Amino acid sequence: MKKRVISSILAATTLMTLALPTHHANAEEMSQLKTAGKAIQKDGKAFQLKGVNAGNAFTTEGYLGGITGDQYKDFPKPYQHLSYKALKDKMDDEFGPDEARKKLNTYADNHWKDEDFQRVKDMGMNTIRLPLNYINITNYQKGMNPDDVKVEADSFDTVDKFVKKAKAHGLYVILDFHGVPQSQNAAEHSADTNGGNEGYGGFWEDNNAQGKAKEILYQMADHYKNESAIAGYDILNEPKGVTPKNKDDGKSDDQVHAFYKDAIQSIRDTGDKHIIFLEAVWDPQNMKEPSYYHDSADSLVYEYHNYATQFDESVQASFDKKLDSIENSDFDVPSYLGEFNIQSMDGGPGVKPGDLEYIMNKVNHNHLSWTFWNNDAQGDGNWGVFNYDHMNEDPNSPDFGEKEDVQKNGDIYNTLKDAAQ
Repeated sequence: MKKRVISSILAATTLMTLALPTHHANAEEMSQLKTAGKAIQKDGKAFQLKGVNAGNAFTTEGYLGGITGDQYKDFPKPYQHLSYKALKDKMDDEFGPDEARKKLNTYADNHWKDEDFQRVKDMGMNTIRLPLNYINITNYQKGMNPDDVKVEADSFDTVDKFVKKAKAHGLYVILDFHGVPQSQNAAEHSADTNGGNEGYGGFWEDNNAQGKAKEILYQMADHYKNESAIAGYDILNEPKGVTPKNKDDGKSDDQVHAFYKDAIQSIRDTGDKHIIFLEAVWDPQNMKEPSYYHDSADSLVYEYHNYATQFDESVQASFDKKLDSIENSDFDVPSYLGEFNIQSMDGGPGVKPGDLEYIMNKVNHNHLSWTFWNNDAQGDGNWGVFNYDHMNEDPNSPDFGEKEDVQKNGDIYNTLKDAAQ
């Protein structure tokens, strides 16, 4: 996510309590996805990714709730509105770095239980995009230069648990590198608000940080190259996106594309042939021809995000513009709407009944793969397919991070369930 929340909308959203079947999909039915022209394929047949994002599990964004949200102003420790790096630093001070890491892993593990995966499956969806930052999968501790972090033998243990649960429910996982050392966009969700001199993130001014990100991607691919439940790697979330210093539109410029090319090579050097997702910030005209990236596996997907942000533009008009530009692009690769929501932001005109249904009909008509932002959120707004009233706030509890009183966000749930069929 890249924008701040300004209000809750659709106040009359119906909340329905959950009934959870216990059936599981056969994990043996999953096979590695590939691309052919503009189609993602499974076993040689067209396959449309349909799912949700798992934001706020391994990453933190205060407006979604959880340990950094406004809901916890009375939390014993003042964690609200912290980047993940600042959160880890504070918990290092309180518990020590090793114990802090264990507690944050417990939080992530509890935030997505078996029933959460089953809810996604019961909607007819097949994919979860999992935002990760470098702190999740390295030995980072307070005072360490982010450029110096290392992937260790147990670094992927908690992510492995997530993937294993997803696979048991027949769900693919996109591993999304949501935050790199020194930050690629200076936004809270990148784990670090370091803007660098230009405001686009200190990452772009630090060759060591860029090298470290490529190293982490190499280690990630080497670890998961034989895992069929991995749909692929989203190698950099919203690079040079909108930042506090640069409120004009972000850009995926030549520097971003050069990083993409090098990162693709790092992944392919492991022998990994999974799909690689490349994000356009924000539109097709900012992408290069697929041949530029020299992908030896020839398995790229171009990814787009969209939120209604213009004051004088309706939600439907915002998505018409984005979806039409994607449909009219000439790139011979599949397209994927990796993040989207109907929440109107920055003074926009608000949501009208039927907006999400309109969007989903057009997305499916254009054969776009998609993952809605976000699976869940605290409170009664519209950021989540599911809303929860509260969660276990105690970092000393074995249930730290577990959501409580989870309910369907009625209109959003029903519309996405219909779209997933």
